[in-house]
Amino acid sequence: MIGPSIGAIAVMVAASTPAVVRRVLDAAGVAKLEISLALASKPERMLSRPSGEALRRSLQRISGAKGSVDDTALSALAALHRADGSAISHDTAAEEAWATAAELRVGVESLLVLFNPPEVTQLESPAAPLCGVPCTPFFSTRCCARPEVVLTWQCSELRTSEAGTDGTIATASTESSTWRDVGQGASFTPSIQYRDQLLRVVATPPALPHCAPLERRLVLGRVAVAPPRPVLEERLRALQDATGAAEFGVLIYVCLTSGLRQHTQNIHVTTWCWGVLLWRRLGPC
Repeated sequence: MIGPSIGAIAVMVAASTPAVVRRVLDAAGVAKLEISLALASKPERMLSRPSGEALRRSLQRISGAKGSVDDTALSALAALHRADGSAISHDTAAEEAWATAAELRVGVESLLVLFNPPEVTQLESPAAPLCGVPCTPFFSTRCCARPEVVLTWQCSELRTSEAGTDGTIATASTESSTWRDVGQGASFTPSIQYRDQLLRVVATPPALPHCAPLERRLVLGRVAVAPPRPVLEERLRALQDATGAAEFGVLIYVCLTSGLRQHTQNIHVTTWCWGVLLWRRLGPC
């Protein structure tokens, strides 16, 4: 790789995080470019630039150049290059320039450029993991379809320094733990063997030609055992005792039919709108 023509600089330093450029529409429907990059000299940041402006303006913002800078000086501060190593003209429209770029050079740093890559934009789970209860996270994608995303489930032993007394995670530094694959698919049901272990899911979009996929990870928490619950008949009788009512009715979804048949031998159950709801009437004991 050929570095910029500055005598004190011998080599370029490759950054581990690529520069990601996304073409988006603002509220008015105008095309914009969102440029996400992280440099060693600056924290990760996001720039929003008009898609039709000259590349020169974007490079000035990225390099931090102040005032009027000629092309030669700007090239030493920041430049875009194609895959064959040729530099992209500063007069090129920003969208065209980023779409054909392979490398961004900022000072001594070199970043791979990804334009509209496939990625998972959101990954979340509505509940903490419990033994025997399926975990099905929600995720959304960009520039790829949901079936193209692979969900990999991983577990890790929860170290003493990471475990809170109430079962939560006491520290946030879970990346140092040793994660092992335990499953793959849209849903995962942790068994009792994973009790007290950390569970996380890794969403992997389609592979990229010259870069690792832009994975997104979510730590769901420590796998716990669900607390014991009283059978339905006991709960209904407790409700009657608490209200003091002589008679009351309860509507129960049909998915609980098997539980009713098993635990209500001494209480009359009649059918109402069969296949949708059951009408449960509890008389005086």
